[in-house]
Amino acid sequence: VCTIVSRTPYCRNKDGVNVGLGPTVDEIDHLAALFTKVFHCAPVHSGVPPPSYIAHEKNNIYLIPLKTTGGDSLREKAQHLFFFPYHLQQIKSCLKESDWLHFRAPTGIGVLFLPWIFFFWKHGTWIKYAGSWKDRASPLSYKFQRWFLKRFPKRVKIAVNGVFNDLQGNFLDFRNPCFDKNTLHRAKGAANKKDFNGKLDLLFVGRLEQAKGLDDLMSLVEKMGNTNKINSLTIIGESRTLKKYENMAARLNTDVIFTGPLSRKSVFMHYARSHILVLLSKTEGFPKVIMEAG
Repeated sequence: VCTIVSRTPYCRNKDGVNVGLGPTVDEIDHLAALFTKVFHCAPVHSGVPPPSYIAHEKNNIYLIPLKTTGGDSLREKAQHLFFFPYHLQQIKSCLKESDWLHFRAPTGIGVLFLPWIFFFWKHGTWIKYAGSWKDRASPLSYKFQRWFLKRFPKRVKIAVNGVFNDLQGNFLDFRNPCFDKNTLHRAKGAANKKDFNGKLDLLFVGRLEQAKGLDDLMSLVEKMGNTNKINSLTIIGESRTLKKYENMAARLNTDVIFTGPLSRKSVFMHYARSHILVLLSKTEGFPKVIMEAG
C-alpha cells in the first residue's frame, strides 16, 4: 500500500467523478500497478474541470481530498500553515495502513511536511522533486526544500530531473512515464508525415502568462516582421489576461490562433500537425509538454 501526497489539482465532473490533471493522472496510473492500494492526498477544487483533466483508469486509487491552499500573496501562502494540522491528519490516516510514502515536491506544504517525514516516518520513502534542481530563480520555499532533501538519510529515495555529481547515491534520475508503446508507435507515424520544407506551423502549450514566456514569444515573432517561413502560431491554454495576448497577436504578421484549454486528445492532434513546439518558460523542472510533443 502506498500513500501519495501531491499538489495535483482535481475537480468533480458533471457525472460526480473526480478528474485530475492529465499527465499526472497518467503517471499515477502507472505507479498504481506496483501496489494493491494507492491513497492519493491532493487538493480538490470547486468549479468545472478544464478539458485537460481526466479520470484514473486504475480502480485501486483512492483520492483523499485536501484543502486548496497557497497562492501568490502572503495571506494565501499562510493557508499552508493554517490548514497543515488538518492535512497531516488526513495523510496520517492513510499512512496507518501504508508501506510506502511518495511525496511529490516542490510544493508549499513541503516546507512543513518534509520535516515531518524526516523526523517521524520510518518506513519506505520516495520523494520526487519535479522542479529544476539547479534553478537559482526558484522561490525561497523551493530552495529550502532542495537544501533539506540533501539532509535526508540514504535509505530515502529521492528522484530528480537529471544527474548531478554533488548528490548522494540515493538521488536518482527519474524519467516520467508520460506515454506507453502504443503512443510511441502513433508518434512515429505522425513524425514520418511531416514536411519541414514549406511553411511551418508553430505551437505553444501551457498557461498564457509571462512566466511561461508567452510575452517573449510574441515579441520575437513581432521582431521577425514579414516572413514566408511561418504559416501559423497556435496557442493552447487558459489565461486570466487573454485580451492582453489577443491585442499583442493583432500586431503580428502571422496568423495566431487561440484555442483556449483543450482535451489531451485534441492537444495531441495539434502535436501531430505542428512542426515546432516553442517553450520559453522562465523556469521548468521536467516539462512534460516536451516529452508529449516529441
